[in-house]
Amino acid sequence: MRKKLPITRRGETTKIEVYAAAPLDIYITVNCYEGTRTPGEVFAKIGNAEVAWLDQWCRAVSVLLQRGETIEKLVELFGYTRFEPAGATSCPAVKICTSLVDLVVRYMADKYGVKV
Repeated sequence: MRKKLPITRRGETTKIEVYAAAPLDIYITVNCYEGTRTPGEVFAKIGNAEVAWLDQWCRAVSVLLQRGETIEKLVELFGYTRFEPAGATSCPAVKICTSLVDLVVRYMADKYGVKV
């Protein structure tokens, strides 16, 4: 059963630099259920650009979170997947990402205290 977030929600956005072939900034926003540290929605944006595949992937991950999927499972499914852009990052918890998908799920795991 899907538990949607309320219309107004609190979130936190983090900027992470990825030092790939062409350096880029990725902005990851995680919104949680009111009064909790339980994530229910994730967005990722590359600089000022809307990247369709990343937006759609985040929507799918958000639905999984709203249906009770765990961050551990998301890391199992998407962590360490390899495709460009990839490289060193400015995120202390994810010093090197193998893809932007990898970066998002491992960032969330660190932020919410999930061991991977």
